[in-house]
Amino acid sequence: MDPGQSGGAAGNAGGSAVPLDCSTYDKDATYYSVTRHCYLVVHDQSTYADAQASCSDQGGHLVTIASKEENEFVWNLDPNEHWIGTSDGKGSKESAPGTYTWITGEVFNYHAWSNNQPDAATTSCGDSNGGGDCHEHCGFQWTGGEHPGQWNDRYCLHTINSVCEWDE
Repeated sequence: MDPGQSGGAAGNAGGSAVPLDCSTYDKDATYYSVTRHCYLVVHDQSTYADAQASCSDQGGHLVTIASKEENEFVWNLDPNEHWIGTSDGKGSKESAPGTYTWITGEVFNYHAWSNNQPDAATTSCGDSNGGGDCHEHCGFQWTGGEHPGQWNDRYCLHTINSVCEWDE
């Protein structure tokens, strides 16, 4: 286990803040002492909206990332493609990337986009959204960048893992 993480609550030595008891959210949730937040990898592959709804139903939100250290921590929790809590708010049929924001409204002052991302690339809508062309507007961590854990944008109806987060 990483020294910055714990499966649940720890003692309050020296008057320091008591860590969240992450097991109140899910038995597999992990505490990260740097952010004082709990995180949970959700392996049920889902769309961006369904992933956010699932996190919200549990009292959390899709993970928001504020530093290189947190980005690496989240990637190490699930070194597979997974949704993070950022999108540009555009509809699937709208081309060109918009302005990315965090789902929580936090200041978007850190990012780890791969080169030339986000790009709102054209992708097939498949059977959803009336078929035809759709565009990528939701953020995820992936392995395809210059190094693992960087971000890319993806069609929001694609289904992948997700990471939920609970703030202290």
